[in-house]
Amino acid sequence: MKINLKLTYLSITLLFCSLTVYSQEDTVAPLENLFSANLNIIGAGVTYERVLGNKFTTHFNASYQLVGVSGGSNQDVDLTFAGNLSVGARYYYNRERRFEKGKKLTQNAGNFWAAEFQVIPDFTVATEERNVRYLTTYLVGAKYGLRRNITRNLNYECEFGLGYLFTDEDATVYPLLEFKLQYVLF
Repeated sequence: MKINLKLTYLSITLLFCSLTVYSQEDTVAPLENLFSANLNIIGAGVTYERVLGNKFTTHFNASYQLVGVSGGSNQDVDLTFAGNLSVGARYYYNRERRFEKGKKLTQNAGNFWAAEFQVIPDFTVATEERNVRYLTTYLVGAKYGLRRNITRNLNYECEFGLGYLFTDEDATVYPLLEFKLQYVLF
């Protein structure tokens, strides 16, 4: 009788534990706060993404990258680098569908729409060009993007969209295209 009772108790405990584990896997993983180092085709930087709700995050980025290439009078090539600060909001819209298909959701993997504001301060510009005046540049834009996991802490992002680029003297519509590798630090 005691063996039957112990076996019944053990069976109920195992059943309860397996149901609890199963129920945790049956929900979409929440978005995560992420701090990461970035490497893109023309620069490097750091990013912090903070969760605002079930599908929304705010995104802060600081980077230093190539912003211009020009030819000098003696066939030299002059490269221009500058710091870039940006803040934006992201709406992740397809996490439920990715979950239903069994795809990874860790580290905010998914597709998103984003609104972004960028500034390139004039004092961060580094170039070999002489007698050129640089202005602080601003950009307001909208982008579509996706983030996918490569390994545990390594992922990539692709983004494209349109922005309105302006200074104190000029303004233009500007295409936005970005591809970067991110290593999540914490």
